[in-house]
Amino acid sequence: MKQLSSEAIERLLGEGIDPIDWAKHHFGDAQWGGDSCGCPDDRCIGHHHSGDEHCQCLRALIDDYHAERS
Repeated sequence: MKQLSSEAIERLLGEGIDPIDWAKHHFGDAQWGGDSCGCPDDRCIGHHHSGDEHCQCLRALIDDYHAERS
């Protein structure tokens, strides 16, 4: 099982999102089941972007997360 990368954790924390809450939001518990870039799609790296690029999915998902909570 993949873990969130330090970059993804920093991006989430910078947006005021606890990484555990991020995992719970997507998977129902604190265990992260997505890709290390922060996308819940566990095949994001190599499919949506290469490993050295920022995950564009994450930006949209963070926006959705905030919208659902407002």
